[in-house]
Amino acid sequence: MKYSLLFKERRSFDASAAAADLSVERVVRSFCSDPDAAAYLTKVISAPPEKVDDVLFRREVAADLAADPSLIGALAKCCARFDRMKDDWAQVREHCLRRDFRASAETALEGALAALREAAMFPSTLQSLLRDVADTLDNSAVSSEGLVRLRSGARSVSSDEALGKVAGIAERFRFASSEKSAFALSCSVDEFLRVRGADVFDVAEADGSRRRSRKKSGPLCSFEGDVTDDAAFLAAAAAGDLCALISDIVDSVYGAFYGLSKELLFYDGALEYTNYLTSSGLGCATPEILPEEAMTVCVRGLRDLYLAADGMAAKDIVPFDAALGPDTDGMIIRGENGAGKTTFLRAVGLAQLFAQAGLPLPCESARLSVRSGIFTQFSSAEEEFRPGDAAGRFEAEAREIAGILDDLRPHSLLLLNETFQTTSFEEGTRGIRAILGALPNVPAQYIFVTHLTSLFDRRDPGATYAEFDLKKHNYTKLEDYNEKDAD
Repeated sequence: MKYSLLFKERRSFDASAAAADLSVERVVRSFCSDPDAAAYLTKVISAPPEKVDDVLFRREVAADLAADPSLIGALAKCCARFDRMKDDWAQVREHCLRRDFRASAETALEGALAALREAAMFPSTLQSLLRDVADTLDNSAVSSEGLVRLRSGARSVSSDEALGKVAGIAERFRFASSEKSAFALSCSVDEFLRVRGADVFDVAEADGSRRRSRKKSGPLCSFEGDVTDDAAFLAAAAAGDLCALISDIVDSVYGAFYGLSKELLFYDGALEYTNYLTSSGLGCATPEILPEEAMTVCVRGLRDLYLAADGMAAKDIVPFDAALGPDTDGMIIRGENGAGKTTFLRAVGLAQLFAQAGLPLPCESARLSVRSGIFTQFSSAEEEFRPGDAAGRFEAEAREIAGILDDLRPHSLLLLNETFQTTSFEEGTRGIRAILGALPNVPAQYIFVTHLTSLFDRRDPGATYAEFDLKKHNYTKLEDYNEKDAD
C-alpha cells in the first residue's frame, strides 16, 4: 500500500500547458516564500485530480494541518529524515544484491558480511523513524482520512513483529567479519552426503571471549541450493540471502512511505496561500466541488489572482461573476480591446485549477465541477509574427486547435482567447464556428473571448451558449447573463 497525503485514488491528468498559459507559476511565486514549496505547489496544481474524493481528501488534510500550526513542521521533519535515507539505501542495496560466486570462499564471506553490516542498520532505523511519525500524529487531534491512515500505517509497520525479528537478526551481524567472528552452522545433506544447504544459528567473537549465548528458536539465516562443502562459502551464501531478504523488506517499506516530505511542501504552500487570500482582502471562499457530470462553473465575486500577483491591490481588482451549467455548451464573451476579456478568462481558468487542487478561491462563493481535462489556446503576441503573416498565424492556430480537439475528453473545459484574431473576419468566423460546432459532440464546455463583436450575428442556430458583452471595468453580474437558447 502506498501512503499519500495528496491522493486517495491517485488519478490525475496533465494540465501543465493550461497552467503555463494561465501563469500559475507566477501567481504561486507571488505568495509562496519558499522556492521549493512554490515549485512543488505549481507542479501539483498543474496535475489536477479527476475525482471529487481526492479534492475533498486534500482539503481535510489541510484543515488538520491548519488547526495545529506545529504539526506540519514536526511531521515534515520526521518524513524528511525518512526520505533522506533513500539515497543511502540505494547504494547499500547494490551491495546487498551483488553476488560473486567465482570469488574464493573467504572473499565471498567477507563481501556478504560487509553488505550485511551496511544493511543491518536500516530495518531498525526505519522502525524508529516510522514510530516518530506515528507519535507525532498521536500528539495532534487529526481526523482527516489521509493523516489518520498514515498514523495507522506508520504505527503498524513500526511495531510489526516480523520486521522487528529481521531487525534483531540483522543487528547480530552488524559487527561481524570473516576474521574476527565464528559462525555456528547446521548443514543439510542429500542421500549421497552432499551438502545441499546450511543454517547459520549463531555468530560470535572468534575467540569466544564475548560469545553471545541466547536461546534461539530457529536459524539466523539459511541457504539452499547448489553449494560446496566449504563452511566459509556456506556462511557467505546464507548471509547473502539474509541481505537479500533485508533488501526486499526495506524496499517495501520505502515504497509505502517515501515521498511524504515532498507532499507536505504542497500543504506548506497551501497554508501560505490561504493566509495570503485572507490578509490581502482578495476574499477566501471554500468552493463546493461537484462531480464531473454536473458540468458547472458558478462563481460570485471572483478576482483575478494574476492581477494581484502583478502588484494590484485587492480594492482595485474588479470582482465579477461567471456561470456555466450542464445545459449550456459554452460561453462566448465579446468586448472591445481593454474591456477585460482575457482577465475574465484567466481568472476563471485559475479558479478551476486551484479549486480542483483542493485550494480556496479569491471570491465570495463558488460551485465548480471537476474536469477530466483543462485546455487553453491563447493567441501568441503580435510581435512573434512578421507583418503580413496572418495566413501563417491562422494555419499555426488551426493546427493547435486540431490537436486540442483530438485530446478532448467528455467533461473537459476549453478556454479560447482571441483565437483567429489576426485573420480576415470571414476566415476567422468560419474557423470559430467550426470549432464551436464540434465541441458539443465531445461533450466539452468552452469559454471563448473575442473582439469580433459581429460574430454573434453568425452564430450556429443549433448551439446553446451563454453570451454577453464586457464593457471596460464593468463586468456583467450573474443575474444579468443571457443564457437562453440561441434560437
